[in-house]
Amino acid sequence: MRIAMLAPISRRIPPRPYGPEEQLISDLTEGMVERGHRMTLFAAGNSLTRGELVAVCPRPLVEWEDEPWPDPRWWEDLHISECMRRALLGDFDLIHNHMHIKALPFLAHLPVPALTTLHGAARDRQIHFILKNFRGQPFVAMNGQEKSLLPELNYVAEIEFPNPEHSRAIPRMLELYEELYQKLIAEKSSGQ
Repeated sequence: MRIAMLAPISRRIPPRPYGPEEQLISDLTEGMVERGHRMTLFAAGNSLTRGELVAVCPRPLVEWEDEPWPDPRWWEDLHISECMRRALLGDFDLIHNHMHIKALPFLAHLPVPALTTLHGAARDRQIHFILKNFRGQPFVAMNGQEKSLLPELNYVAEIEFPNPEHSRAIPRMLELYEELYQKLIAEKSSGQ
């Protein structure tokens, strides 16, 4: 499979020193590379991957402390736009969105399936109205509690984040996502 991993650009992938969402994205990307999939990681410029790294933003937004830089939304818009451009060129079989509501408005218009992992975003009640506007898109919740906050969304899986200290859980997470990717690609190609 050819998968685009659309990561936030606020921190490096993998994170330093801390970032559970960024660590999950790294584990997932590198694990899929090991399984033979072609991974394209859209992330900040100093991110590390054995897949292809596409970096519009030269370094994570949190590292621009003392320098003047444009509004972070500009960097995020350019970042998402590059992923969408590549998807429209036919470079991917699937996009895995980790940028929550920021990328959702664009995903429904692509010729490839797009999956959004919420990473706890359902806890933010201020964005519920936006998530509800895209309720038909496929979502992954990290647990049942997250699903209960917005039960009307199209949850296609509940995949708990493995604790990085318990690396034995990572292969199971990879297996669940790999099966989900295959299912979404098959559904899109059959016109469902």
